[in-house]
Amino acid sequence: MATILDRLNAHRRIVNSDHGDHMAAIDGIIADYVAPPTVAADSLHATSYTLPVASPASQWYIAQGHTFSSANSGGHTGLDINLITGGDTDLGQPVYSTCNGLVVYAQQAPGAYWGNIVVVQTIGVRGIEFWRYAHLNRIDVQVGDYIFASDSVGTIGKGGCNRYWAHLHLDLWTGKIQTPTAYRNRGGGWMDPLTAWGAAGHVWEWGTR
Repeated sequence: MATILDRLNAHRRIVNSDHGDHMAAIDGIIADYVAPPTVAADSLHATSYTLPVASPASQWYIAQGHTFSSANSGGHTGLDINLITGGDTDLGQPVYSTCNGLVVYAQQAPGAYWGNIVVVQTIGVRGIEFWRYAHLNRIDVQVGDYIFASDSVGTIGKGGCNRYWAHLHLDLWTGKIQTPTAYRNRGGGWMDPLTAWGAAGHVWEWGTR
């Protein structure tokens, strides 16, 4: 039986311009993954959350929030985080893991949209969580790494198409993920990262622009 690393390596060879199919491939791999039971519990538990960007939060603003729901299936699935100075001023800024966890995906995505992606699996108050850091300029981790909150996962980039100003796209889904039929149609539950942070007592004062 192929291991997750075998499957991820095989996926690296896929050339696919449709990021919906790409995400289906990612999710099919992650859905089947079970973390090794020998790992220390704290390494896979979100015991607390930290900012995914450099402090203070007031120098950043949420350019686009989480709007996805069952009633709005075309909504934005995560947060777009930018420096309040705008433009590409945050290009190359460090991106930090918001929690302890296991890196289950770390590579450049096929197609023109996502650019470099890192996905970190953890165990939160609602069970298994997957945090996705997208549009990265550089990746600092690899699949199989156990990382802690505030560890660097990469740097802010412009995605694969250079169509947008540099920013971090961060989203979160929970539960066992089923292979989707389309980009936003997942078996897992999308959650607003702000809600997850708030439930853990982290309410940061973001900037405005």
